[in-house]
Amino acid sequence: MQDVYAYAAGNPISLIDSTGLTTYVITTYDTALGISYGSHSALFISTTGKTPFLYDPAGTFSPDGPGTRGSRGYFEGPLLPAYVLYQQSLGSTVQITALNTTAAQEAAIVNNAIGIGDPRGFNCANAVSTAIGRACGVNHTDLPGTLNNEAQGSSCANH
Repeated sequence: MQDVYAYAAGNPISLIDSTGLTTYVITTYDTALGISYGSHSALFISTTGKTPFLYDPAGTFSPDGPGTRGSRGYFEGPLLPAYVLYQQSLGSTVQITALNTTAAQEAAIVNNAIGIGDPRGFNCANAVSTAIGRACGVNHTDLPGTLNNEAQGSSCANH
């Protein structure tokens, strides 16, 4: 049986943001012809005192089941574990990268994501990097794996 908490090194409690000052960049990886590649990007914010926010642009996740996604691309609620399990059920490996953010940056990222909405096609990394980049200085990219690398090297504290 696959470790459903592998995304958090077997410890899902490690991804609880008690301060409300972390934005999580979610990157899924798939394999084709023996080569692993970043296949999808999303983000999750859990701000203290606010409803958690999941942004899944150009994705297929729906917390209410198939056919109920709607057209916004974002969802509210503590959905990170369900989202990771969904991606794993598709055969993807999930990597989560934490960005230390301020409450103002988190609010800006949420507002940017809502403004961008749910572009279809292969626009997930474009939408997520645009939403974060406007608040944290993550360079824009159209590639999920590159976005994950950008997030790993980002310092939101300086923006």
